[in-house]
Amino acid sequence: MKSRMIGLLAVGLVLVGLTGTLGLRAQEPPTIQVAAGQSIQAAINAAPAGAIIEVAEGTFTENLAISKSLTLKGAGPGKTILDGRLGVAARRPTIRVSGTQKVTITGFTIQDGRRNIEVDNAQEVVVVGNQILRGVRQNILYNNKATGEIRENEILDARLEEPGLGRGINVVNSEVKIIKNKIARSAAFGIILFASKAEIRENILEENVISNIFVNHIEGEPSRVQIIGNTISSARPDAQGRFGRGIEVVLSQAVIANNTIRQNAQIGVITFGAGGGQDEPPVEIRENTIQENGLWGVVLVVESDFGIPSKAVLVGNTITGNLGAGVYVLEQSELQASKNRVADQKDAGGDRGAGDGFWFQAGSKGNLEENTIENNAGCGVRGTNNPNVVIGANNTIQNNAGGNTCP
Repeated sequence: MKSRMIGLLAVGLVLVGLTGTLGLRAQEPPTIQVAAGQSIQAAINAAPAGAIIEVAEGTFTENLAISKSLTLKGAGPGKTILDGRLGVAARRPTIRVSGTQKVTITGFTIQDGRRNIEVDNAQEVVVVGNQILRGVRQNILYNNKATGEIRENEILDARLEEPGLGRGINVVNSEVKIIKNKIARSAAFGIILFASKAEIRENILEENVISNIFVNHIEGEPSRVQIIGNTISSARPDAQGRFGRGIEVVLSQAVIANNTIRQNAQIGVITFGAGGGQDEPPVEIRENTIQENGLWGVVLVVESDFGIPSKAVLVGNTITGNLGAGVYVLEQSELQASKNRVADQKDAGGDRGAGDGFWFQAGSKGNLEENTIENNAGCGVRGTNNPNVVIGANNTIQNNAGGNTCP
């Protein structure tokens, strides 16, 4: 009897094990295959929530709508091509994700749509490992409380629909991480944010028009960003020859750290009223290389519509070879600068700057501690007759062609 009981117990344990295994398998998401010539949208419509839709190599001329959790997986950029040009006249994006959560888009070339990817009021949407080309308005838009991550994509050649609209990544009232992408040759802005929260890390941004990164507010509601470890270069002017800025921050909060910001047509970093609002922290600009920009390295400006000055802390940066001035502080803006090397700025001629290391305009405020300011074409520090500019004794200011300090 005892032997029989042991045998029944063993069978029961095996059945429990099998049931557990079958339960785990039942929870695995189904995979749906889409072959060349078939409809991706039909597969999306038929798929249960959580499905993986694998799309074969080939070109698919479709405009897709996703409103359920799923993974959309191509065979790889250049292999699976999703062409959205038929939706341009109808103002339809190539892919629209809306009103859902947990969507991943990976392994595609997505091209020629009005917007190539639009994420609207959808959460945890991940766009990873794609090539995204020639969006007529935006290559990627996250809008209306969307969240997610844009990672390891090539985002190239956004085209100009109208002035200001030809954007690589556009984020509005949303929260995103933008990590390890190449974002280049957008006709208007590489990354542009409005009233959003973003982590922008380890990207390559180059040859975007107006600004490589533009951080803006909506009616005084700031964006809050961390811009860390990026290469930000060669921003181009617009058709009228204006702009060409590395990073531009307007009435928003920003940490700008460990970036290389170089050879932008105009300014390396410019702030308008950033960090100057009541109870807002100053903009933090630390440990960047800011070099060879076409007009000024770092500029702090009062935002004219709200009358708010910029406030910034500048720590541990290398600011070299910029045209006009290394650091230019206008009007009532405020700067705390320490442990920076500011050297080898070049004369821009006229009122654009003589190649000063630091240039403080009347009414501005500054405190300089432990900086090395040397070998500039103009003054080491211009504006020292300003009573609100304090130069600590522990700075090294030497070999500046226009004088080490100037009124």
